[in-house]
Amino acid sequence: MNLLNNLIDGLHFVFILVPIIIYLIPINIVKIFFKFILLAFILNPLTWQLSNNECIMTKMTKSKNDKSISNSGFSEKYFAWLYKPILMMFNKEWTSENINLAVMAHYAINLLLLWIYLFYIAKEQTL
Repeated sequence: MNLLNNLIDGLHFVFILVPIIIYLIPINIVKIFFKFILLAFILNPLTWQLSNNECIMTKMTKSKNDKSISNSGFSEKYFAWLYKPILMMFNKEWTSENINLAVMAHYAINLLLLWIYLFYIAKEQTL
């Protein structure tokens, strides 16, 4: 079970970083998958609403002994290094509400990165 959780967490981590990773991959490879990547990122918030404001992948790997303070246990575990300094910069405490705010801000930046890629990087290529 631990191996499966690590595999799911790894896929979750890669999914979150895809909007950055695609800038490092040649466009002829990205164009094969871009439509599906964009669709996944557009539909992802819907899955949160269907799972009581919790990511399905986070829900799958959450253990009984999980000590996370929000519905974003994965983000608390793997992205605290990024979110805590940002919250401190805006004079926000590490609370469930503020963690969700940081997650949403990160998600918005990811969508912006995908939008920039689509309309500025790949505009001359057919995706």
